[in-house]
Amino acid sequence: MRWAHRPFQFLVSAVISARCDARRGLAVALGSVSLCLGVPLKEEEVAAKSENNKKRNKKKKQKKNQQKVKEEEAKNIGRRRRKKKQKAEGVKEEEREIAGDDESCREVQVAATGKAMEECELERRWRRKREEAGEMLEAMSGVALFNLAPNLSVSRLCLGTMTFGEQNTLSDSYRLLDQAFHAGINFFDSAEMYPVPQRPATCGRSEEYLARWIKQRHIPRDRLVIATKVAGPSAQMTWIRGGPKCLDAANITQAIDDSLLRMQMDYIDLYQIHWPDRYVPMFGEIEYDPVRQYFSISIEEQLEALSTAVKAGKASGSIRYIGLSNETPYGLMKFIHVAEKYASHLKIVSLQNSYSLLCRTFDSAMAECCHQESVSLLAYSPLAMGILSGKYFSSDGGPTNARLNLFKGRYAEGDSRYNLSNKFIREATMEYLNIAKKYGLHPVSLAIAFVLRHPLVASVIFGATKSWQLREVLNACKIELTSEVIEEINMIHSRFPNPCP
Repeated sequence: MRWAHRPFQFLVSAVISARCDARRGLAVALGSVSLCLGVPLKEEEVAAKSENNKKRNKKKKQKKNQQKVKEEEAKNIGRRRRKKKQKAEGVKEEEREIAGDDESCREVQVAATGKAMEECELERRWRRKREEAGEMLEAMSGVALFNLAPNLSVSRLCLGTMTFGEQNTLSDSYRLLDQAFHAGINFFDSAEMYPVPQRPATCGRSEEYLARWIKQRHIPRDRLVIATKVAGPSAQMTWIRGGPKCLDAANITQAIDDSLLRMQMDYIDLYQIHWPDRYVPMFGEIEYDPVRQYFSISIEEQLEALSTAVKAGKASGSIRYIGLSNETPYGLMKFIHVAEKYASHLKIVSLQNSYSLLCRTFDSAMAECCHQESVSLLAYSPLAMGILSGKYFSSDGGPTNARLNLFKGRYAEGDSRYNLSNKFIREATMEYLNIAKKYGLHPVSLAIAFVLRHPLVASVIFGATKSWQLREVLNACKIELTSEVIEEINMIHSRFPNPCP
């Protein structure tokens, strides 16, 4: 009996020995147990059990690591949600600051949160479209390009931003800019005084909206051609540098710096003088009155200030090229003459003047100047402030939110140049609308196609407040007006020459 317990005693001592000496490991303990029990384990079985233990330990470690990854992902999601919420709140606050006390933008103020969410959704849609299209920027081919100057190719259509911040909210502006850019438009025009009608509360907002769109969409700067303008003398706009009283070097330099700051850019591709620093008949006036001439800054000083900014742009960032707007043949030739006289002064590359079916004054003396001096026309108001679309000729006088109805009595150019009470404007427009109907064309497409066919036009600057308006403008690029259509247009022009000069 005494020897009968010995196997058990050997077993206990083997287990105790294995616990006391951890360095011997599991294999040794199991070997001792098997020897005491008289059932020796094979080396393969010991190795297999050891391998299984390793696998279990590895799985536990992997599970633990996976749990850590999930926890980190959850934290990242939380961070992104907080950032998105902060961004939305930031957009809301920025919209409130921009709107201020402006009654016309109260809807932006009230729905700021919704617009912030809408802006985020627009950004998501933009990115999805970009991913689906591959490299979207390489696919832009819907609108032809024109070489305006060395290393400056502009689309034949240019989206003007005059309504951004007044008729168009921020989200409206984003939609129009997206649509234009996707269609192949790379040329965008603004001005320091925009939007119109000009007011202290909205001054510069069009440039700001354009800048925010570029930043939101992460568009490479060299894919765009940005043009803006310095305001000429105006006793009415006292909120712009006190008038501005003149276009001296200080005013021009300050205006450039302010536009660069608002648009958050290092340079502006094309910088233009919005209107001359001297008396000229404009916006509906056709006769020159020498009595109204006033003291003005010399063209030499103006051109020197612009040329200095261009030279600065080559080194530190400012402007690349210079142009004029609302200028006369005398003014254009004077700028060209001064540039030729002084080697340090740069040549004008473009002229932004009105041109449409209702305003062909460019075709007289100015066309010859531009042709002989290789200056391209940037034709603005091709639809005569929407008149040529036909929308004002319905029985109810057109939509209440159309510009000439919405700002009646508040917009000087609309009340003078585009006054619908002028019977010649109405009669001429009806004739052009009949041509569009006769040949199965949309009136907008007819008007734009007519301007595009001009051999001196580099780009047509148009405005839009609705997507369908932009679509019709884009369709004009596909239209070739026949000789029959041009002949009928010229017949109407001979009977109603330039009713909107």
